Amino acid sequence: MKVTEPGGTTVRIGRRWLPWRRQLRHLDDLDVPDVPLGDDPISAVIAVIMLVIALPFIVLFAIALGELLLLLALLPLALLVRVAFGRPWTVDVTRQGELVLSERATDWPSSTELIHDLAAKAERGDLLSR
Repeated sequence: MKVTEPGGTTVRIGRRWLPWRRQLRHLDDLDVPDVPLGDDPISAVIAVIMLVIALPFIVLFAIALGELLLLLALLPLALLVRVAFGRPWTVDVTRQGELVLSERATDWPSSTELIHDLAAKAERGDLLSR
């Protein structure tokens, strides 16, 4: 759930579906120049050099994609364990991608109630005065 605080800052409030919090890494505006290449040998050398330079980014993208696929594969198992063994739900409040507050709720209905309570407090501006 997205809520706007009185100062205009957007706050996200939601359940943490997996037992751990995923660490997101933000890349500041990555500018990749558009280089038109021809079909001569010099263009081929330039293309190989650009590929070598881009290779670390391609590998990092593949790793991030693999992590996302692993998380999607583990999600049904995590939900089954959470429901079967009555694990508490964690409600996270993030402001501009940074974790501000984290609270636990015993079950799904109480986590929904906690989310709405935290959203109302954020809209009033007294979220961190707890």
